[in-house]
Amino acid sequence: MIKKPLLSEAAIKRIKGLIAPVVITLIILGVILFILNFKDNSAEEAKIEMYSYEGGEEPIIMENDKIKFTMNPLTTTFDVEVKSTGAIWHSIPEEDAISADTIVNEGTDEYNRLHSLLLLTYSNDSGAETKYNTFKNSIENSTYNIEVTSEYVKVMYTLGTMAKEYKIPPVLTVDTRKQWFDAIKASVEDADIDSLSGLYKKYDINNPRKSDDVEDLKANYPLYETEVIYILDPNTKERFKKVFAEYFEKAGYTDEQYEADKQLSLKTSSSKTPPFNVSVYYRLDGDDLVVEIPFNEIAYNNMSKNPLYTLTPLPYFGAGTTDDRGFMVIPEGGGAVIDFNNGKSNYTQKYYSDIYGWNMGIVRKEVVRETRSSFNCYGISKGKNSVLCILEDGASYGYINADVAGRDNSFNFVNTTYNIVPREQYDVGSIADRAVYVYLPEIPNEALV
Repeated sequence: MIKKPLLSEAAIKRIKGLIAPVVITLIILGVILFILNFKDNSAEEAKIEMYSYEGGEEPIIMENDKIKFTMNPLTTTFDVEVKSTGAIWHSIPEEDAISADTIVNEGTDEYNRLHSLLLLTYSNDSGAETKYNTFKNSIENSTYNIEVTSEYVKVMYTLGTMAKEYKIPPVLTVDTRKQWFDAIKASVEDADIDSLSGLYKKYDINNPRKSDDVEDLKANYPLYETEVIYILDPNTKERFKKVFAEYFEKAGYTDEQYEADKQLSLKTSSSKTPPFNVSVYYRLDGDDLVVEIPFNEIAYNNMSKNPLYTLTPLPYFGAGTTDDRGFMVIPEGGGAVIDFNNGKSNYTQKYYSDIYGWNMGIVRKEVVRETRSSFNCYGISKGKNSVLCILEDGASYGYINADVAGRDNSFNFVNTTYNIVPREQYDVGSIADRAVYVYLPEIPNEALV
């Protein structure tokens, strides 16, 4: 009997020809799924130093025969005085002007940015961005330090909520509260007992407040069902924790007692917001103030999970108020002017322009408008005085922002934002329900000047 082949030779050849494309397609899908689901469990997050300011309150001064630089060490804000004219340029708007701003409310993100010397954005693989500012994420927690030499003033910021442990009892009973407060009074001269007492809130299961979550208190504080307890406010600021930890140490509070007291609270406070360390150098060079951010001094826990996306140094340096007469010079075409308070805050967009144009290493899917600046500087003029900002090292990473009073706040400002780690979006079709981005794997070995 002659057996006929089930498939013709032509069909077999066709099937063989399809094997390679199918294998390649499966490999590509595997890579995409790997990108979407991969977690590097073997790589430990780098431990970074958390800065803490331990200096005094005296102003920090640098000066030469042209200009005088004066920094407030408690806020890291500064003024620059031009000696030949007496003009003073402020690193942020003056406090009275911020307080008088009818658009910005105290405690909002914009209020915090107006008080900041540096803005930072980090992202993740889906492109979601988180914004930090030095006022809220560093200064308020005293997570910064200042180094002063004959050549420069260096400010080192830790931005983020990085847990630092202070040896303060998380829970006190009526007896231990009296014991330690009496010991502090006896051992610490001029101890601020009232402020310390205000950090501990009283909880009594027999007399609960309407706001008390009794079940949560039972679950997290073992003594709550049998004793009146005092719980340390979890939102206590770093600077207070530092002072009061010293109180307890001087009163004889030991590491062993602290470890035992921690068992009285089952609450765990952990933050998943990644910290970043960024250093800013200030130098005087004739009649110039030179500002530098070295990339090799930027520290982070895990760049693959939370890449540092942008930095904006001195976002409101020299900003004009609604009462100021002046203008901003921007690198549009051969140079252009934006008048202060010109009433154009209702335009849909702020001014934006890429220094030297689009990054051609990144795919550009559409061109709605060309945003290219051919030169790397901008300026501010107020009254009879002006300042020119020249972007040197790292200028090609930057883009110029400018806006007039009336949109987000009551100030006219111009600044530069730098894309530190570029990103590209994957086209994953229908296999993912979110955008997927890939970032440059590390920060370039350069500096912003």
